Amino acid sequence: MVKILYLITSLENGGTQFVIPQIVEVFQKYGHTVDIVSCEPRDMLGAGRLDEAGLPYTVMANRKRSKIRNIISLVKIIRRSKPDVIWTSLSAATFVGQIAGKLTGVPVVSWKHSATVRSY
Repeated sequence: MVKILYLITSLENGGTQFVIPQIVEVFQKYGHTVDIVSCEPRDMLGAGRLDEAGLPYTVMANRKRSKIRNIISLVKIIRRSKPDVIWTSLSAATFVGQIAGKLTGVPVVSWKHSATVRSY
């Protein structure tokens, strides 16, 4: 069994929040646990899908704040929950998660997805 900390930028209504319950269900089917953590709430419309699926979640801040403060909060959460891996989605969560993972020694998997593909 793998304990996964899934970090997302916010719980606003969007594509990522739409698929989280289905993805978590697959992990749980194979015996893994998933803790969902959001850097900030934004409009919280995506939280309804998690509530409907009975998935608990943690919001690190009640408003947008600096990435440094989010990193500090996430390091505390990681030390308390002791995940085997951090899984991040979306840019801000990936930035925060990668640094917190490095500071705590927890491996990080970052998932980049988008409805549009941009060339950089």
